[in-house]
Amino acid sequence: MTAEDAMRIASLADWKVRLPPLAATELTEDGATRVEVPRRHFASVRTHPKTGATETLGVVGSD
Repeated sequence: MTAEDAMRIASLADWKVRLPPLAATELTEDGATRVEVPRRHFASVRTHPKTGATETLGVVGSD
């Protein structure tokens, strides 16, 4: 088995990774409020190669 085969079998190959802007919402008894996030912060997400679902990997930024 090659390294490429192992990555594919473990669903670690063909990741479509991207960095959409990060968004935040504060939920309180009064409702939901959008919270501004500096434009230098992004969510690191991928499309799962088997399910096609978007998964969050983490948060990245310049700080």
